[in-house]
Amino acid sequence: ECRAILKGEWKLIFVPPPNGENKWHLYNLRDDPAEMNNLARQEPEKATELTAEWETYAAAVGYIKAGETKQLDVMSAEEFYQYAGLV
Repeated sequence: ECRAILKGEWKLIFVPPPNGENKWHLYNLRDDPAEMNNLARQEPEKATELTAEWETYAAAVGYIKAGETKQLDVMSAEEFYQYAGLV
């Protein structure tokens, strides 16, 4: 369920619990290569821009968000591939 997008010197990343905070983090890799300074609040326009680009990408590739119910637990592999638009 981790998500990320890199654009130029910027990196936007989402890491869900238990390893993350369940929110997007924005880093300037040129100024902060160790990713210590989350700039999402200081750079809301850049965070919004990259989030929109992630959503566009996710829609284009048929990204399916993980949920509490695992899809293969409730449908066959064939049904899953049809649901995901892979067949």
